Amino acid sequence: MNFYKKETTMNYQRLNNLGDFPSMDALWARYPEGGREGDYATVGGEDVFWDRYKVRWSTGDEESHGRQLTTVNGDCLVSGDLTVGGTLRYSGLRTAFKGFYDGLAALVAACASPEPGDWAYVTEDGTTYVYRCATAGAWTQGEAVDMSDVTGLTARVDALEQSHRRRIYRYFADDVFTETGLMRADGSVSTSSAYLHTAPLAVEGVERFLLYNKLVSETATTFFPIVVWLGAGGGVVGHVDCTAGEGSYELTPPAGAEAAVFNALRTFVVQTDKTLCHADIVSAKPFARRIYLSPQGSDLNDGLSADSPVLSLRRANTLLAPDGELVMLSGDYLNLPIDLSNYGRLTGAGRVRCISCYRVTAAETAAGYTRVLCATIDKPPTRGTYLWQHDVADAATAILPSEVHPAQEGTTHRLPSTRIYPASSIAEIEASTDVLKWYVSGTTLYFSKAEGTDLATHPVVIPRRTISGTVGGTTAVRNVAFLYAPLLLTGMHGLLENVSVGMVNAAGAIRYDGTTDFLMCRCEAYGCSNDGFNGHGTADSPSDIVLENCWGHDNCDDGESCHEHCTVTSRGGLYEYNGSGCTPASGGRAAYYGTMARKNLPTHAWTGSSREGTGFSAQGAAPSGAETAMLCHACYATANSIGIRTTLATGTHAIGCISTGNGTDYAGNVERV
Repeated sequence: MNFYKKETTMNYQRLNNLGDFPSMDALWARYPEGGREGDYATVGGEDVFWDRYKVRWSTGDEESHGRQLTTVNGDCLVSGDLTVGGTLRYSGLRTAFKGFYDGLAALVAACASPEPGDWAYVTEDGTTYVYRCATAGAWTQGEAVDMSDVTGLTARVDALEQSHRRRIYRYFADDVFTETGLMRADGSVSTSSAYLHTAPLAVEGVERFLLYNKLVSETATTFFPIVVWLGAGGGVVGHVDCTAGEGSYELTPPAGAEAAVFNALRTFVVQTDKTLCHADIVSAKPFARRIYLSPQGSDLNDGLSADSPVLSLRRANTLLAPDGELVMLSGDYLNLPIDLSNYGRLTGAGRVRCISCYRVTAAETAAGYTRVLCATIDKPPTRGTYLWQHDVADAATAILPSEVHPAQEGTTHRLPSTRIYPASSIAEIEASTDVLKWYVSGTTLYFSKAEGTDLATHPVVIPRRTISGTVGGTTAVRNVAFLYAPLLLTGMHGLLENVSVGMVNAAGAIRYDGTTDFLMCRCEAYGCSNDGFNGHGTADSPSDIVLENCWGHDNCDDGESCHEHCTVTSRGGLYEYNGSGCTPASGGRAAYYGTMARKNLPTHAWTGSSREGTGFSAQGAAPSGAETAMLCHACYATANSIGIRTTLATGTHAIGCISTGNGTDYAGNVERV
């Protein structure tokens, strides 16, 4: 069965050379999650290219399909095929319970090679016993059971099966919107470049999809489908129209649906929060409380120790208990599809970086220019956003000796990669000598890079993913750096400790919408196109978080900003080089204790003249709920445009604070004690 069939031949792009491999098995072993558009490798002397439609490696031009039906058999298997957004899922069903048998010989005949954790009921001389496998290949008799208690036996089977069962969630960010145009309710596709849609996503095994998306303006009177459901042969079996403006959608596939196509507004697609699918898996063995993951691991390992880590997140998820701990060993993890709802704890051991982006690793000099490079890409970045040159420390963010602060934890530059600013023309890139710039025309990306650098080792990257917890829950994340992907904590509880998130195009590097009972300790939010730490809430889903010794810097808008139905308590911390520092707004309520805000100005290249450059500012009327309020206790504001200010008549208090060396030290009706 083929969805979204393309009769034209594929023109594969050589954008990212993964290297030489002796066999396809070796290539799959090194990249078990597959590749991305533009990836290619040499296998046995022949080039192979990643086909994002067939989700496989291909050797040349051929037609492409949007659904891949390959299956994977392992210890843990999902009930039903589930291939969503090009992600291979598991198929089949394996259970630890092997059934009822009359005599041990019958059990051995049916299950000659049991695995540890397998069990069965065996009747011998009128008495029924539980037989278990503790050692691979051997059955051992256990306790006798009362076969007359049918209800008890059923409950026992159910309980044991549940101990081997968990639900896996998968988060999909805006990078699933790969197709230009909008799919209409009748299945036809418009050619409007203002919209994007997904290739058909198979829905077998999917219970529901959750989206937070925008398709039309707040004042729109014409509505398009947020999703079109496709049946056998690709025919339309239903659709769901969007609502005006931003909205949350919970979508259950209707009867007869075999695939789904989702639409998004191109200019808003980076704000798409989440698409959720999940499936139950059943394991032959009890799930582990802790699994180790490593870029140098192998999926043939058991994952139970740092000496035997697994390689792929797919394998780790099938081994780990629902509230277990995933330990990520030192290394860089590229485009890892992490969903925080799958883990009770996510812990980095060593220097752990999750790098989520599209990489440009090769380019040519643009004709007629000396500083401008060009490359063809499959999905151009959104105009007005930022790109980055990876692992080239931004020279403009070198930390001066007078700026050293404990929150920086010894780093020498505020930004580990160099920001690339949007340009209005190719000529502007050539003329710019102080900052790097980029411009896009069609599918051709034009850009400059740092002098003397090599794209093969320091690629230009386009941020494209998001890390989230699709169904909320409680988690603790420690010692992990997320590069180029914002972190969404919607509906979650728990802890972030020594977690950094930065260089993203999003409403916030770390978003806490409807997030309660959450502590962020020694966390960093930086280089965002909007706020560093950003939160919103509703009357039914308020936000309540605590920040301890956090660092928000180099964000285009605020370092930290809570909004309607949000409460924030901040102890210590540093907010610098933002458009503004700490800004409770539109009903946000914030208390800052010993917090420092400095050098937040509208004159930074990344902030622009529209920012106000405040250190601490309470502003904006609440659309609902309590009004904006701010308490600053023993805080320090310096070298900002305005140190501490409010635009409100009441509710702003500064107790024992120092505001000095700013353009204006205090502004508005600030109660000073």
